[in-house]
Amino acid sequence: MDAKEQGTIGQTLPFASEAHLQAAVANLVHVATERVFTTMITEEFEFVNLEDLTDPGGEILAMVGIAGRLSGVLSVHCTRGAGVTVAAGMLGMEPEEVDEDSDVLDAMGELANIIAGNVKTELGAEGEPLSLSVPTVVTGRDFQVETLSSGVRVDLAVTASGHPLRIGLVIEQSGE
Repeated sequence: MDAKEQGTIGQTLPFASEAHLQAAVANLVHVATERVFTTMITEEFEFVNLEDLTDPGGEILAMVGIAGRLSGVLSVHCTRGAGVTVAAGMLGMEPEEVDEDSDVLDAMGELANIIAGNVKTELGAEGEPLSLSVPTVVTGRDFQVETLSSGVRVDLAVTASGHPLRIGLVIEQSGE
């Protein structure tokens, strides 16, 4: 099994360059996302080109902060339909059984938390742990959220049972 399949990068902090950090987190977010979707949510999952992603509509945004020698924000942005798919998969329910408010919002927060937790585990070096915030979930239309203005950015596009989701991570190395 190679490093990409395992989801490990074999790197301790700090990273030698921003390019190395970019490559490492891109791999980790990809592996963590695939692992979570295929084991917990749906087998009808695929990565798609970001440019081909239908606008997720700005209906649900779940975020988890990462703090320590690396700081950043992991986000999951999707439509309500994607949220129902995620909740149904996580809860072992049929989509029509899902409460579109509490179940969907809880599941989206948990999805962001699980992906961020996988990334945190791989990036946290012994003696230099990283911490995660409590998930924040925002719903609505036509809103913007600004996170870090610097650092590296990773954006992935996926579909789950045909519904588009965008997974993003903005992260930077903190000072000594």
